[in-house]
Amino acid sequence: MSTLMRLFGGTKFNVLRKRNDANNFSVPELFMGVLIITLGIFLLPTVAIFYFYAFVTIILSVLALQLLLIVSQTLVTDFPYFLIFFSLSRPHFLPNTIMMRVDGESEKGSITIESLPVNKGSLFAKLAQELKLLVDVQTFKKIVGSIFKGLNLFRIMQGFL
Repeated sequence: MSTLMRLFGGTKFNVLRKRNDANNFSVPELFMGVLIITLGIFLLPTVAIFYFYAFVTIILSVLALQLLLIVSQTLVTDFPYFLIFFSLSRPHFLPNTIMMRVDGESEKGSITIESLPVNKGSLFAKLAQELKLLVDVQTFKKIVGSIFKGLNLFRIMQGFL
């Protein structure tokens, strides 16, 4: 680009003497220089934006795929299949709390023990805790901030591993 800019000043770089020398360019040479510089100036932002969005799209799709695989791994390893099966088939098999009642009406008194079934939401507590660690709001803020600042997204992707 600097060579083409020197074209308008009527100079060219002399490689042997390592300096700029005056030169008279012909009309076709000037015309080609003007065409090349205009194309370079007007196409550079278009190509830069295309590559920016193309690579950001590729990086974000890889990041989304990576996050999807990690979430699916967490669902497979931490999903309470066994606990759900037993809480549906035998609700009192997994007690949430055990209540003891003392009846003092009779002389001997009687104690009744009653087991209350487990709460369905408490079965998913560990899974919800693991997913909350994975899907952090601060991480998404970092990703969006890195895109707008033009920072490297691969460092954030390594943080997911």
